[in-house]
Amino acid sequence: STRKPAQLFGNPDTNAAVGFANALLGTTTVAWCYVPAFLTVELATCMRQPDSLKKSLYLSGVLNLIVYICVGVVVVARWGFDVSDPIMFTPVWATIDQSIKKTLNLLLLIGNLVSYMLDSVPLGRYCQCMLKPNFADTWSAQDCFTYFLCTLPTFLFGLFMSIAVPNLFVLLAFTTALTVPWVTQIYPATLYWKLYVSNRDPALLGNNAPKITGLEQVGIATVFFIGVVSFSVCFAAAIEKVANAEVRGPSQIGCGSWIIWKG
Repeated sequence: STRKPAQLFGNPDTNAAVGFANALLGTTTVAWCYVPAFLTVELATCMRQPDSLKKSLYLSGVLNLIVYICVGVVVVARWGFDVSDPIMFTPVWATIDQSIKKTLNLLLLIGNLVSYMLDSVPLGRYCQCMLKPNFADTWSAQDCFTYFLCTLPTFLFGLFMSIAVPNLFVLLAFTTALTVPWVTQIYPATLYWKLYVSNRDPALLGNNAPKITGLEQVGIATVFFIGVVSFSVCFAAAIEKVANAEVRGPSQIGCGSWIIWKG
């Protein structure tokens, strides 16, 4: 059978190095869940009551927890422990019914479209601000085309990297390590601490800015600590992804009849 049973606790990989690397890579998917936080500032500035954004953060946290537990348990119970990402790379994929395959492919497509469109907003907006700082930012055809041209470099760079890097998941592993913990945890915690605790500049906060309680300071420090741990784990996982051929999997540049390199 191609199905590899899971254990109630622990990693069933017999190779300790591979098991450790897979555990690290599994942890990076949790860090990747914070990607929508890239848009926190963008969304909050568009809201009538920005403080209400915390409700969506609570909801997303609960949904992430539910989805991870429910989907993880069902998939592992149904198809075994060694389910690759994406699932199409798993040997058991060949035994799955065609209708289920199409449904999973559709869900993966929708997830990728939503995820990568959200991921690109901050960088795309930065390019627009640099290239055309007086951009009108309306929904007119001219402004939409202008914004498309301003953000085109980010798309072309991403397209080039996806083609030039032999293994897409190695690229994603390093991208996760070098962006997500820093943007969503380390930098916000550092900035918040400097603004509200160590600096408290009235020119920025105003005269009626609330003081940060001791519990809130602990919360800021906790977010920073989790960010550092997240970066360390994600970066170690990325290194293992490159160094360990069994974890890395097949790698190639090009496809079909125009393979440039394969290893």
